Amino acid sequence: MVVEGVFDGTAVRPLETCHILPNQKVFISIPEYNMQNNDKKTLKNQIDAINAVCGILTKEEADAVDQSIADGIK
Repeated sequence: MVVEGVFDGTAVRPLETCHILPNQKVFISIPEYNMQNNDKKTLKNQIDAINAVCGILTKEEADAVDQSIADGIK
């Protein structure tokens, strides 16, 4: 059985009804998301705009965000 689901930040939730017993072992396969360069630029521009308005990121945090974007945000 293959079931589509979403990660809500805490748990993986199926998007459809599936008949699985409580505590039944399941295997979860998560496709890797590779950001395209255009997506990276858009995300970086959005973060830069937020930072310019709010000034909420320290230099170290901004550098970490830049590195995450460069790495494709894993």
